[in-house]
Amino acid sequence: MAYTSSSDLSNVEALILRLRELANTTIEYGYFGKQYPANDPYGRGGMNVAEMAITHEYGDPTGKIPLPARPFMAASYYSYFLNSFNRAFQACYASVFLGQPVETSIRFITAQMKVSVEFAISNSNFATLSQWTKDRRAALGIQGDTPLDATGVLKNSVEIRVNGVVLQSIGGP
Repeated sequence: MAYTSSSDLSNVEALILRLRELANTTIEYGYFGKQYPANDPYGRGGMNVAEMAITHEYGDPTGKIPLPARPFMAASYYSYFLNSFNRAFQACYASVFLGQPVETSIRFITAQMKVSVEFAISNSNFATLSQWTKDRRAALGIQGDTPLDATGVLKNSVEIRVNGVVLQSIGGP
């Protein structure tokens, strides 16, 4: 007489494989080769958006332009994305645990990252625009006085890369 017990571990093995795939995924966000359009009212047509993003993040290092640091990328990460990261991680883990493709979790995380940049630009408490900048905007016919959002290019050009591939939309690569 023998007594045996067995368990089907195929679901656990599949979960471990999906978690490894997620663990080996690199997600980046920023400006990867995006350029200002030719008709940019500030005359930045063809300029790499990343250059302007760095200038806004740290201020004008030369001091020639009265441009204070407005760290929107840091704010997007530290003030907005990290605050929601625990919820995002729990949702991703649950999704993978329930057998959803890893891509579902990646889409969720990347959507959070993109929205965090847009939210930081629209909602951070940055230094107000100088009178010089307000006058310049008015002369160029640009409405509004929200820092970093004169043309919308900076806010709307952020991209997400997953394992080095730029997503064409938040829905997938």
